Amino acid sequence: MSVKPREGPEGSVFTFRGRGWRPNRRVSVTFGAYCRPGEACIAIAYFARVRTGVHGGFRFRLRAGQEQPGDDADGIRAGGQPTFAQRAGGRTVERRPRYRVTVTS
Repeated sequence: MSVKPREGPEGSVFTFRGRGWRPNRRVSVTFGAYCRPGEACIAIAYFARVRTGVHGGFRFRLRAGQEQPGDDADGIRAGGQPTFAQRAGGRTVERRPRYRVTVTS
């Protein structure tokens, strides 16, 4: 998994790219509501699904902050700390990419 950018301010859109997953299959994405780093957060889980391409790759975009107008049309979700999971041969493969949200006062 890769994340671009690896670090960005609140409101940034992070693009997660998966490679080497099972081709033409679903990947489940679980993520929470966005919380500023170091603050307590409500326990809400959001779910999304992405489909891998013929070579096992996918892209998922997540805004670290409140949803903005046009995000839905652009395929951008709002939240934080995503986990990607896919069933493979009787087991589940999970990945939690690392990235950092910076806060300016």
